[in-house]
Amino acid sequence: MATAPGEFSLREATRILNSTPIGKVATEYRLRRLLTDHGMRKPRLLELGAWLLRDRKGLGPGADARHRERERKRQAELSASGRNIGEMPFVQNPGRRKSCREDLGKFIMTYAPEGKDPFSQDHLRVIKRIEDAIFNGGRFVEAVYRGFGKSTISELTAVWAICYGHKKYIPLISANEARATENLESIKGVFESEILSEDFPEICFPVLALAGITQRCQGQLYDGKPTHIEWGSDSLVFPMTPGAHSEEGEWFPNESAGSIITACGITSSKIRGMKKRRRDGVQLRPDFVVIDDPQDEASACSPTQVEKRLGILRKAILKSAGHKTKLSVVMPCTVIRCGDVVDQLLDHNKNPAWQGERIPMVKKWADRHEDLWLGEYAMLRNSYKPDVPGDQGRAQGRATAFYKENRESMDTGCIVSWEHCFEPEREISAIQHAYNALIDDGEEVFASEFQNQPLDEALEAGQLKIEEIEGKLNRLKGG
Repeated sequence: MATAPGEFSLREATRILNSTPIGKVATEYRLRRLLTDHGMRKPRLLELGAWLLRDRKGLGPGADARHRERERKRQAELSASGRNIGEMPFVQNPGRRKSCREDLGKFIMTYAPEGKDPFSQDHLRVIKRIEDAIFNGGRFVEAVYRGFGKSTISELTAVWAICYGHKKYIPLISANEARATENLESIKGVFESEILSEDFPEICFPVLALAGITQRCQGQLYDGKPTHIEWGSDSLVFPMTPGAHSEEGEWFPNESAGSIITACGITSSKIRGMKKRRRDGVQLRPDFVVIDDPQDEASACSPTQVEKRLGILRKAILKSAGHKTKLSVVMPCTVIRCGDVVDQLLDHNKNPAWQGERIPMVKKWADRHEDLWLGEYAMLRNSYKPDVPGDQGRAQGRATAFYKENRESMDTGCIVSWEHCFEPEREISAIQHAYNALIDDGEEVFASEFQNQPLDEALEAGQLKIEEIEGKLNRLKGG
């Protein structure tokens, strides 16, 4: 019995609603959901009937099945709304974006200027070589000194080439997996930066929408369509968004859509057979390879490892593009030992297909190299008591004061690669920085790490070379 006018038990309400000539229109389960959805504690027959008639919900056979289908669609819409990244931002500075299309150096100083001093002529020459490789193909090996910024230039080259669609598949190869992963993380940081996202929203907006959570890649939508973005630790696949407008209405298509950057060590099994089929069915092969130092100290000292890495380079990496794709290869690196991978590639007679050069930190030593720099200055710099805290700093300060007093004569004749390469808090010039490294670390380290001309191992060990031994023989028979 009803407890109030118009109120019935759930069972009574179901029976009455289903007793009309229309036939079965609802179940107890369906009515219970209606009560819950509308905040009603007990069924009021007229209101329940009105809801059923108004929305045409549950009428006729298969009511529960239709309800489940509606619920499925509702949940799908809610899920899609959570995965949709929203409206594409405008391109903030179209002129800035367009000005860097053909200029890698300008792109680096525009979109990643933090902490960078003006480029030297050596930097500009290296960058132009890389641009030439991008646009015209070729193999370039650039042996540069530590601190030149070769890794940064390599990483930003990959970003530049992807943003403007110059290249579509870029393997970033390093001496080992850990270093390759570090390089890729650095590249990811550039795509998450504020200034790049201002001018390339079609790339960076989907990346920023991930908020560092790679699981969000799966199912990410833009305008209801999958972006197919991948943002992993060893592989990046760039979002397939159509593009973005400027506020003035100028259209910028997404030239990076579906492009790929991968990272691995040179001895990784991933090297051989590099190719990837995108979600849209297009298969890509590498068209630009960046090899950021193909060796470390251990491998450079091992003839077996040197030959292994040269073999991987020649047989796997250089053949990865197939026969129909022009492959560009750039290798910024440092010579570690005579005869190592880089040293051999720089030998034009052995490897004529490779263009390259050695860029030393010091192109010419000072005229007063021996007496002032390696004499008085070195003595002052090293005249401290190791067991007295702070005494080394005092000695270095005296040496710097001596250099200030005699700078004109000490600088005369010296030519360095990059005038901004020094520590402003402790040093006053790149020349002083070079001599400090030579005095503190020794000739052998300086020759390898800063000059790209490692000393012969026999000389390092104080041993006579074969030619010297032969020169000491008088060729007379004994007896």
